[in-house]
Amino acid sequence: MNNIVIVIPSLDPDKRLIDLLISIRKKETDEISIILIDDGSSAEYAHFFDEARKKYDAIILRHKENMGKGAAIKTAIRYFLKEMPDKDGIVTIDSDGQHRFDDVVNCVNVFNGNPGSLVLGVRKFGKEVPFRSRFGNELTSKLLRIFSGISISDTQTGLRVIPRDFCSLLLKTNGERFEFEMNMLYSAREHNIPIIEKSISTVYLDGNKSSHFRVIHDSLLIYSSFIRFSLSSLVSFLIDVGIFAFFMFAYSSRSFLTITFASFLARFCSSVFNYSINQKIVFEGKSSHSISKYYLLVVFQVFVSSYFVTFLHDVSDLNTVFIKIIVDFILFFFSFYIQKRLIFRSE
Repeated sequence: MNNIVIVIPSLDPDKRLIDLLISIRKKETDEISIILIDDGSSAEYAHFFDEARKKYDAIILRHKENMGKGAAIKTAIRYFLKEMPDKDGIVTIDSDGQHRFDDVVNCVNVFNGNPGSLVLGVRKFGKEVPFRSRFGNELTSKLLRIFSGISISDTQTGLRVIPRDFCSLLLKTNGERFEFEMNMLYSAREHNIPIIEKSISTVYLDGNKSSHFRVIHDSLLIYSSFIRFSLSSLVSFLIDVGIFAFFMFAYSSRSFLTITFASFLARFCSSVFNYSINQKIVFEGKSSHSISKYYLLVVFQVFVSSYFVTFLHDVSDLNTVFIKIIVDFILFFFSFYIQKRLIFRSE
């Protein structure tokens, strides 16, 4: 266990932080290094950090103002990489007592048996878990599975054992607040870091009232990539369908050749806008040859869309434009996955 450094981000803590430190020091077999980050706490909470430093030998790193959980973890990582070259990694835990030291030890043991892996301490989300936590976790788990292929039961767990090499990569990972924990999972996938789950106790104190998670603001940050992609795709979709509908109105033919030509014309116009927005704003990727890969995807999608639009028009009495809307909506999810994983993936 002493090959790992415990990292605890904290904002306006209470006695539970001290109880956590007491538990660690009582149960540890060898003295463990603890990095405690004061993420801009008010002056009235300073005595908790002073006690942590004086009585429990915690290293205190301070932010003058609140910068967010992701920023706090990155501050700890910078210190860890510079000052602790002999350690194999860090384990992040919350300061409010939701993570038991026994679970921390179990996760570190899994890590020691699988060096180089990202180990997540995952909770079970039964009816006793507050609704906002249960709903939010289920939603993010499903979105993560759909759009990245990563299957994880607890995407927002704060108990994570992070290997040293991955720590260096995380300093370049986007996100300063709670979205950083989601982006960490994307980054692990992109850099082929194995992700291992270890079951831990599910502890929610006072309905999780101590959480600093802002439901609307932080949820928007967590889902920001998908939201930006959806908005970009919506505008591109309106351009695409508008041009396609105009062409269908101007010509009476509904042959595969006519529909394909109209689809290519419409998609070319909308794709110029879509590529620019997705590259610069949505995925912020710096992948080489992204434009060639993007337009290969466009050509493939146009042929697939044209085929199904023609086929469904021939076997039904539905309007061609309406069919195209349905088909392209389904292809939207496929497109997000391909663009995020292959086209705009940062190198």
